[in-house]
Amino acid sequence: FNEPPFLKLDGRVKVITSAAGGGELKLAGNSIAKTDPKAVTTLPVLYDVIQYLGADFPCGVRQRKARPSDADLDSCYVTLCERLDEVFLACGDLSGKIATAASAREVRGLKGKEGQGHPMMRPVIQKAVGRVLKEITEQGQLTREEVLHRLSKLDWSLASGPWCSVFNVANSRMAVGKDNTELLLTMLHAHLAPSSLQAIKNARRDYKEITGRQYSISEADLAHAIVGVAPARPVVGTDVIEELSEVAQSELNEVESDSETD
Repeated sequence: FNEPPFLKLDGRVKVITSAAGGGELKLAGNSIAKTDPKAVTTLPVLYDVIQYLGADFPCGVRQRKARPSDADLDSCYVTLCERLDEVFLACGDLSGKIATAASAREVRGLKGKEGQGHPMMRPVIQKAVGRVLKEITEQGQLTREEVLHRLSKLDWSLASGPWCSVFNVANSRMAVGKDNTELLLTMLHAHLAPSSLQAIKNARRDYKEITGRQYSISEADLAHAIVGVAPARPVVGTDVIEELSEVAQSELNEVESDSETD
């Protein structure tokens, strides 16, 4: 895969992890060694991500046994490259961070400072972002541009929410069991396009049950992203905010009222 440009560099996409004495090759899987100085992703992970990003392509392009025309392939290839660029930019400008770092290991998170590392250097997070972007747009909750905008507003350090769903801050280790992986998807939905206040409550409850910790971001803060909001508009004297729908605003007022009486 030749684009985006920073993925073209030798070693950025891990394909082979080792070569046995007899010439037998071992293909890369879904993980990257923390100390790898070059790798950003692996071939199987990148394959999954582009499947999510190209989910709206014609069946003739997506089906393995299909024989699309060269023109269709070229068009989809260009679109995929553009979408990858957009995702990497929205997700904490990963390509920019890689370009200015001494090594990929530095961006991934140095020993003792793993929590400061870039979440998108972790394959499990790359796949989760691609999947949730696909799900939100397919369900018609938000446009691709709206999801990317909301992604860009997240805290892109590994110890922050929602990435702490798969990163244990206490021991600085990844927790990528099935429960944690599914929790990451749930928390991403809660941040980017929650359908209701109840969905947010359920997500925060799941987080506490699985990790044993209270989620650091409140219901009231997450509720500002409830689907059904009007487009963001400037408000005098404040930052740009999103106006909630009548139902969502009512639910949010209840949460904030409860917080004041606690």
